[in-house]
Amino acid sequence: MNRLKIASIAAVWAAGSLAFGEGDMNTLAGKALENRKEDKIYIWMEVEDGVDTSRNALEIIDDPEASGGKYVKEPDGYVRVSFEVTEPGAYRLYGRFFSIDFDNDSFALRFVDSAGQELANDAWNNINVESHLKWDWDVLKLGVESTDEIAEFELQPGTYSFEITPRDANEIKMDRFVLTTDWNFDGAKQAEGFAYIDIELETGEVLPPFSVFESDTASQGRYAAMQSSNAIYRVEVKEAGEYRIWGYVHGANHHSDSIFLHINDMPIMKAWAFAEDEAWGIWKWSAFSVDGSDVFPFHEGENVISLIQRETDSSIDAILVTNDLDFVPVPLR
Repeated sequence: MNRLKIASIAAVWAAGSLAFGEGDMNTLAGKALENRKEDKIYIWMEVEDGVDTSRNALEIIDDPEASGGKYVKEPDGYVRVSFEVTEPGAYRLYGRFFSIDFDNDSFALRFVDSAGQELANDAWNNINVESHLKWDWDVLKLGVESTDEIAEFELQPGTYSFEITPRDANEIKMDRFVLTTDWNFDGAKQAEGFAYIDIELETGEVLPPFSVFESDTASQGRYAAMQSSNAIYRVEVKEAGEYRIWGYVHGANHHSDSIFLHINDMPIMKAWAFAEDEAWGIWKWSAFSVDGSDVFPFHEGENVISLIQRETDSSIDAILVTNDLDFVPVPLR
């Protein structure tokens, strides 16, 4: 029969055993694993146990229905800035950014008028895709892959606002926006006969995980950027092999349903999308996958799993690592 074993996350896991965080047997974990097999390994981790709250913006939320009574939520901070449009016309939005790579070149953008009507609520993605690692200008294309035509907005005089929320690990620096009727704007000069609205992002309301930083290379000596948070889990396994990683997750909407995950010596972190089936607003088990594969090699000894902040208001309760590739955890609620 299966042996139930109380141990720390870094304990050695024996085949057919269960291990939990220090303390009493977690009854919700027992429920999730009620169909376990005797000859397989099941490694249960309470996500909140890997969060260093003194260094992280990741939030630990008390919830009596959660496994262990707590879950982890990505912070719902933002950069929000308001501005006035004085001349009617067809506008395009340009931004000056410093992006690092393909995993750090996007954010979610919400554009609203004074009545609160949404003009856009989507990803600004693949920013400066051909000019990473330097400051450069990019024009807004809406959509996950940003393959659509350049976004155009018919605007009347009035008050408008932008709200930026995280989407990538977001070591992306955001200097300024220019909303203009000049569709040939290159960031260098302004032409006669066009409207230009210069918006310094760091002058708006900036809430964690976003902060304002000083730099001689920014247009006014300052820029806004997100400081990513992470949680780290060190897991010892006695049996090398192929493992699946399950997470008990909650995605609020299509801009709040993912986190980055990194395993051992994986070349780069990968996005863990919780609700590819658009099942938002519910808690469910989700298997981490990369390029269509949802099994990963674990070696004997210590293995390291890292969660890195991605999209705001995404939540994760527990992680289960198992070499039982036929196993599907039972929902906790």
